[in-house]
Amino acid sequence: MAKGLFINRDQLERVINANCTLKLIELKKKEQGFYRYHVEKEDKEFSIDVYYTKKKGTTVLATCENGQELEQAIINSIEYKEVKNGYFSVKVSENLFRSLVEWLKQLPGVSVSEPEDKGNNGIIYRIITDYGDSYV
Repeated sequence: MAKGLFINRDQLERVINANCTLKLIELKKKEQGFYRYHVEKEDKEFSIDVYYTKKKGTTVLATCENGQELEQAIINSIEYKEVKNGYFSVKVSENLFRSLVEWLKQLPGVSVSEPEDKGNNGIIYRIITDYGDSYV
């Protein structure tokens, strides 16, 4: 079992399709974000269970050898294995900060919110990525 993976549905399905033939995606329990992916590889059909959590982490559970190989391929495909939620503050020049915000806006899979003035706490930008996936 691989827990807390930062991979979204599109990325996961690309990895599955690159390693196997995806036959069916079955929603098992919507309230848990639980899906079963039915796949075929080398004329053998098997499934892997995938849980998309509210915190944007993805859990993959494989129960057979082919499923474990696919699970490892999914893990190996993840670019950001140690991404954590976090908050930080730093004192930089206004020009440097604006350049950083513009650079972040250009990155694929990254969105930057409009600035939110928090008075004495400064101006807040929320940076959201598609590194994980969640259910609503």
